[in-house]
Amino acid sequence: MSYQPTQRIASRRNVLAGLGILGVSALAGCSSVTVAATSPSPRDENSSDSSEASPSSSSSSPSETSASPSPTSESTEDFAKYIKTMEPKFEDSPNYKPATKDTPPQNPPKPVLDPKYKEKTLEGAYQAALFAVATIDYMSDGGDESIYDQVIVSEDKKMQETKASNTMRRDPTRWAVGYKNTYDVHKMVVLLEDTPPAVLFHCISKTPDFTVISKKDGETKEQKVAAKERSVRLVMVYLDGNWRLISNSYCQEKYPKIYAQGASGEKNSPESASTSSSGPV
Repeated sequence: MSYQPTQRIASRRNVLAGLGILGVSALAGCSSVTVAATSPSPRDENSSDSSEASPSSSSSSPSETSASPSPTSESTEDFAKYIKTMEPKFEDSPNYKPATKDTPPQNPPKPVLDPKYKEKTLEGAYQAALFAVATIDYMSDGGDESIYDQVIVSEDKKMQETKASNTMRRDPTRWAVGYKNTYDVHKMVVLLEDTPPAVLFHCISKTPDFTVISKKDGETKEQKVAAKERSVRLVMVYLDGNWRLISNSYCQEKYPKIYAQGASGEKNSPESASTSSSGPV
């Protein structure tokens, strides 16, 4: 009998429910917990905007099933590590000067790419995702856009547009003050046994209130931009020996099965980081 890969979905709600229902003794008695059907986090219902649809507010109750060990099994505790705000790491940059109302940012700290991004594991996918989202802001601050190529696919037009749009924002007459993108992971779809292996991080992307400064002909203008939350799906696939971020449109075109599994339980497919996190100005 042929083996059929299992789709595993983890959310903040069902991870906590799994720990509570199974208990410590149950977790100790099995090698892993396969997290199956889930109900979306309550946060999903308030995260839609004009360009990104919110996930379904289905009330189906979560289920947790013990499973025998397999190369790609993930325990409930493993899933829980990633249901949180993403915290990228950066190199020290003693000469970094954040943007002010008078000057644009200078010498931004470079994101750190953990070597684990080459591992065909959930941790590897997460490390690549951390680097990808950090690099978007890094490019907006004037950083070297070439590092983005390490975690994207060259033929993915949407991701190339993201790269180009951030490069074009290196304008000494226009910049943002107080801009920062943060990502709260609230659900994951783990497909390590697919071809290619894939992990989809469903996030709430947040930007605070910030100001866009424009200087032209000796005149300075300030534009206030209100804080915003968006539903974002980071689609990570394992290609050519490491994890890469691809756009939803590229995923739908090249890997329709992964796209369909990743979109399960949603009313519509939210936009990927390639369109929602291209920079502030």
